[in-house]
Amino acid sequence: MGNEIHLLESAPLDSASAARGAAVSATSHWTPAQKNQDRDRPTDEGLVRREDRLVQSCAARMEQAMQTSPDWFAYFEDVQAMSASRADVLELLRCAPDEFTRGLMYGIYLMRSELALVTGREFD
Repeated sequence: MGNEIHLLESAPLDSASAARGAAVSATSHWTPAQKNQDRDRPTDEGLVRREDRLVQSCAARMEQAMQTSPDWFAYFEDVQAMSASRADVLELLRCAPDEFTRGLMYGIYLMRSELALVTGREFD
């Protein structure tokens, strides 16, 4: 397993989810194991709460980067990483001050590379 991040936890179904599950069960050919997977899924409300906590945690980490590495953060803001040159994105990745900002920049690098493949526009 290793360093995996588990964002979703099991949560009981609310009555609406249980009713949807019963309706699907009546019309499908699921195995008992598949039915149990559906039963163990978190509710929509639970997912929203987890998403909110995750976003708040990431915002706090960005605030921390701004406080502890103001020069890196100023560069990040100045070049606008989502539209910056490849050289600027790689430089931000190279000099990222911590694991969070390295992950952020690697994610942006991957996203920009994939967009270049899909759109045919160079990421240079």
